[in-house]
Amino acid sequence: MKKTIEKPNNKTVVKTYKELFRIVQKSIEKYDEIRLENLQIKCKVDTNVLYDKKGIPIDISSGNVIVDYPVFIDCVECDELVFEKLTFNKEVTFSTTSKSSIGRLAFYDCIFNSPATNSLQINNVYCNEFDMIRCFSGMNISFDCISCKGNYNIEEIDVKGGLEFRNFVLLPQEGTDLYLAGRVYRNVDFFNCSLYKKTIVNVETDGCVNFRLINYSINENIDNNSKILRQGSICMSGTTIEKQLVLFCCNIGTIDMVNVKVKSILEFAFNYNRLENQAGTVLRNGALQRNDDIAYNKYTAVIYEDYLQSISTNKKNRLVKKKEQHNLTSLKEIKEVKEIERRYNKKNKKWKIIEPFRLFAINIFSEEGLLLWLNKYSNNYNRSWFRGICFTAIIALISYFVLNYCGMQQQYFVIDWHFSGFGDVFVGYLSLLDIFNLIGDKPDFSLTPFGKLLMFLCKILIAYGEWQTIYAFYKYKK
Repeated sequence: MKKTIEKPNNKTVVKTYKELFRIVQKSIEKYDEIRLENLQIKCKVDTNVLYDKKGIPIDISSGNVIVDYPVFIDCVECDELVFEKLTFNKEVTFSTTSKSSIGRLAFYDCIFNSPATNSLQINNVYCNEFDMIRCFSGMNISFDCISCKGNYNIEEIDVKGGLEFRNFVLLPQEGTDLYLAGRVYRNVDFFNCSLYKKTIVNVETDGCVNFRLINYSINENIDNNSKILRQGSICMSGTTIEKQLVLFCCNIGTIDMVNVKVKSILEFAFNYNRLENQAGTVLRNGALQRNDDIAYNKYTAVIYEDYLQSISTNKKNRLVKKKEQHNLTSLKEIKEVKEIERRYNKKNKKWKIIEPFRLFAINIFSEEGLLLWLNKYSNNYNRSWFRGICFTAIIALISYFVLNYCGMQQQYFVIDWHFSGFGDVFVGYLSLLDIFNLIGDKPDFSLTPFGKLLMFLCKILIAYGEWQTIYAFYKYKK
């Protein structure tokens, strides 16, 4: 009696290697290619089993099994599909029309020698995990419409053509990342990709690395400047880009760069939440090369801000460490306090109000830290004339009160909530701001010797604030 073949959902169920080899043999006879179509493969597939088969051609130079037929995969379900030590002399293609669902898809020590434009083209695949390690391709490799909820790992590859990711979705699962390392002779392209977790790009390329439409929506109703879209991170370490790094219409949570060499950088509609390590410096150098003053000043401010925060954090950590060494019994208490502070900083937006005073207290005796603090709050690193005006006005107001109560033989004003004599008090305030003597006649302050010293110091700070305001205007004169 002839055994019937199960076909749930119009898919042929394959339970053993013997059944799979029979399907492969029939496809070669019929199409002169290896076709895996509409299959539900119940067994885990690993091409290592081919080494036990007689008549299988072996490449003496590499020790790989030679595949002289095109490979076409369409609408396949499988828990594990592993291609190991194979030399493909024809193209390998996953269908562009039907989706395959593969738990774990892997290529180990494979060689793709096809002269076609794409020697390997993987389309419409949903997978839990992907590996491509120690593989060589003489032409392009393309990944299109891939959804991966686990790690997507590409290591030690040597691609003579380009490497392309299109419509790629790295799903936001815990511990997920995309890792890419190796040598690519042409461009590395990420186009219309959703990279919601960590993407690590450690490649050497003679071409460009292009990030286009990353976490970006073309829907007119979507605000692409929203921080909600800024997710995931792009990390580069030891990356060498001989031509250009392109960041076009991208929304990224964090950009992290270490030892990145790039000839030039092009950016447009590039939004991020944070730059780490050398990312600010690399992007600033790119802005300098293309004479983009606004971007250059933006990245300069980021560098200064990060440095100010880091030296402040280092000082705080040293104090905490000293306290821990002094009293080990308080270690648990310190950790609890730090955890409470972390939660407070995250949840309470009012923390930003006291941040200037906290940073000032930490850096008051540090020349470098104090200078960075002054640059930040006087004009936001030469970017905000409005902050310059506010800074100068506040410094003058504080100086006015300090001089009135600590530096005068007789108080110049007394606080009167009915605002009696407010005009004279206001003119006195303006006289402190008038370091260029624009008003003319000024009130005569009866200063004590200590008051004259205070007046001298206050004038220096007020003059500094006014200069920072003028310089912020000057930076944007164009």
